[in-house]
Amino acid sequence: MTIKILTVSLLLSISLLSSHCYAEDEYQQVTVADAFIRMATGPGRGYPVFHVVEQGESIEILKRKNVWFKVRTVKGQEGWVHQSELQKTLSPNGNPVSLAELGLQDFFDREWEFGGRFGDFGGANLLGANATWNFTQNLSAELVLGQALGEFSEIQQISAAINNEPFHDWRFSPYVGIGVGSITTRPSATLVQAVDRTDEALFVQSGLKTYVSNRFLVRLEYRNYVILTSRENNEEVEEWTIGFSVFF
Repeated sequence: MTIKILTVSLLLSISLLSSHCYAEDEYQQVTVADAFIRMATGPGRGYPVFHVVEQGESIEILKRKNVWFKVRTVKGQEGWVHQSELQKTLSPNGNPVSLAELGLQDFFDREWEFGGRFGDFGGANLLGANATWNFTQNLSAELVLGQALGEFSEIQQISAAINNEPFHDWRFSPYVGIGVGSITTRPSATLVQAVDRTDEALFVQSGLKTYVSNRFLVRLEYRNYVILTSRENNEEVEEWTIGFSVFF
C-alpha cells in the first residue's frame, strides 16, 4: 500500500520538474493621492493598524493576498493595505493605480479551499465535498464528506486528513497525506437480513492540484483505505477522484 502511494507521488514530482520555473517581478511603485492610507500588521480586518502613509508619499507593492496587499514605504516599513485604500493611489505617470486581477500568486498564497469531487470508491460512484485549511505554505488540514452508490449498498463517509504539499509555489502542485475516517455502509433494502454497519478507516493519499483561473483550482486524488472491520479480516479499498475548488 505504501509503495503504491510513494510511486504515484514520485511520478507526479518527476513529471513536473521540467515545467517548474521562477520569475521575480519588479515591484510596482505608487503615490498616495488621498489624505492617507493605513498599514496593518497582517492581511485581515482583525490585524491592528500600526502606521499611516500620508498624501504624497510613495510605497512599493510587494505582494498580494486576495484583497490585501503587502507594501513597503520609502523608509523600509512593511505592512498590509486593503484593496479599497490602495485604489486611492496614483501610478508614476499620474493615473489611478491599476490593480491586477486575481491570479497565480493568489493560488500560491491561498488559505482556504472549498469544493466538490466525484469519482470511484471501490467500484461505486462517489460524490463528495471538501474544506481545506492551509495553515502553513506546505501543510494543510482537510475535512471530506462523501456518498457512494454501489450496486448492492449505499456508502457514506467522513474523513479528516493532514496533507504535505512540498512544492506549494508550483502551478501544478503534488501533495501526499494521511488521514482517518468513518465509513457507514447501508446494504440495499432488497437484500435479506441486511444490517447497516459503521467502520473506522485509515488511509494514505496522493494527489495533484493545479490553478485554473481567478479563484478556481482543479485537483486529482488517489486514496488507499484500510477499513477496520469487526470481522477477522480488514478490507482495503481504492478511491480515485477529480474535484473543483474555489480558494481564498
